[in-house]
Amino acid sequence: LTTVLLGFAAIALVVAGIVIANTFTILLTQRRRQIALLRCVGATGSQVRREVIVEASLIGGIGSLLGVGVGIGAGAIAAAVTGLDTGGLAVPVLPLVIVTVVGILLTVGAAVLPASRAMRVPPLVALRPVAEPAAARRTSRARVVTGVVLVLLGGLVLAGGVLGSSLLMALPGGAISAVGVLLLTRSFLPPLLRLAGRAGPAAGVPGRLAAANAVRNPGRAAATSAALVVGVGLIVMLQVAAASVGASVDRAMADRYPVDVSVAGDGTPLPASVVTGVRGTEGLAGTISVPGAHAAVSLPGAGAGQLPGGDGVTLLGAPADAAAVLRGGLEALDQPATGAAPPILVPAWWLDGGAVQVGDRITLTVAGHSQQFTVHAGRLPEAGTTGISLVTTGAALGALAPSAPTVVIWAALADTDDAAGVTSALNSLVAGHPDIYVQGSASERAAVQSVLGTVTTVATGLLAVAVVIAIVGIGNTIGLSVVERTRESALLRALGLRRGQLRATLALEALLLALIGAVVGIVLGLIYGWAGAAATFNEIGRVLVFSVPWGSVGLVLLVAVAAGVLASALPARRAARATPVEALAEE
Repeated sequence: LTTVLLGFAAIALVVAGIVIANTFTILLTQRRRQIALLRCVGATGSQVRREVIVEASLIGGIGSLLGVGVGIGAGAIAAAVTGLDTGGLAVPVLPLVIVTVVGILLTVGAAVLPASRAMRVPPLVALRPVAEPAAARRTSRARVVTGVVLVLLGGLVLAGGVLGSSLLMALPGGAISAVGVLLLTRSFLPPLLRLAGRAGPAAGVPGRLAAANAVRNPGRAAATSAALVVGVGLIVMLQVAAASVGASVDRAMADRYPVDVSVAGDGTPLPASVVTGVRGTEGLAGTISVPGAHAAVSLPGAGAGQLPGGDGVTLLGAPADAAAVLRGGLEALDQPATGAAPPILVPAWWLDGGAVQVGDRITLTVAGHSQQFTVHAGRLPEAGTTGISLVTTGAALGALAPSAPTVVIWAALADTDDAAGVTSALNSLVAGHPDIYVQGSASERAAVQSVLGTVTTVATGLLAVAVVIAIVGIGNTIGLSVVERTRESALLRALGLRRGQLRATLALEALLLALIGAVVGIVLGLIYGWAGAAATFNEIGRVLVFSVPWGSVGLVLLVAVAAGVLASALPARRAARATPVEALAEE
């Protein structure tokens, strides 16, 4: 569990590193003239760089200590709420020290590259009032080439893992290609922002200004959205993989178990209250009462004592309208009787063990009346009573045991996603009858849904931390951009732009950054989620049913975009409060 949690923490650290690096890039760009003046009056590049590293160390240290304190408090509260706090608060000192050091190193490491880039600008060039447009838009060729190579190499390895049914091969391939995609974000995110910004004029002046501001600094915009790409992409990947696994297991169960719900005991008649209760259970599309009777079996050329599992079975008679609640399984019963021997379905393990063969005739005796049956393979016996059951037609059972009581109820789910709720209701119904059990694919599906639901919920909650960090990054970018554009905003206000329009401009800019980051993350999550699930199912020799939980994906998109817009509220409020005269007077 600790290893798994550390994996999620590592993801959050990666996203935090992207946000910190972007924030320091913006800060150092704003201090461009100040740094240049320091260089002109004698400060060396190494001195200025050390100043930035010390600043990053202080920020990382304070942030890490605050994080440790919040973590201890959250852990204590969680332990108290869940009832696990039985031995008092335990604080592992060494791991917390390591976490603090990692936080400091991450912050310093994220600040080193922006600091080095700022130091490379000659002092006299940095004193220019406006940065060179070409420098703001230039993308490193080495970065692009490396990104393309990693995407192609990782994509080939990932494809090899999927086609070669090797999850161990697919995992590193996916990781390598994902790193390449992150390196290429500065190449493809700005064009996507410009494309989305074409809808800006529909929102009037604020929309046009937001579209222009979003791509004013492509590298900054790409880094801001890239953090959200990571968080949203991982959440969607997890949801798609879980939904595909659930759908695939559901398909496998449907092929193996033709009955969604089977309520049965040991072959004795079901109480009328149970029959009535099952029929009235919400979530069932239909129910069928199946009659049955205890029978003794004689196999061809052998005594009853050689019967697998004993000589007593329950003979079930499938009603004529049973197909309404079954997903197949009746095909063999539709075949005409061989002479005077009607068809009968036997368990697969009878055939596998060689006790009988398809086409053999076996004799069943009920209350002194005997009848020969022709053996067929079928899946319905596995949905019978708690003992060994055989299934024949309702007419054949009626001829052998005219007054056979209801011993099984077969039912179909109205909605397969409600398997857990229906199974829980039925288990409550039969709680007072220890010899009656709820079987069928619904109970298996409910167990799978419960496990997948728990894992998905917990993992999504942990990955949400990365999304929150990315949203904070959007707020940082908008807030620092407000400081950069103080005089520009004042000039726009002086020319007639209202406060509400200025706030709308910043909100729309944040919306564009969050929307593009979330959409790209969703697309990547769909791809990697499918690839991971496909590699897993191919390795275990199962057929994958690709499924996308569009409702959950839509919710992730909505929450990410709404949170991005909300993150711009405080910077927008600060920008709108400044009067044009005061802002224009700033130097």
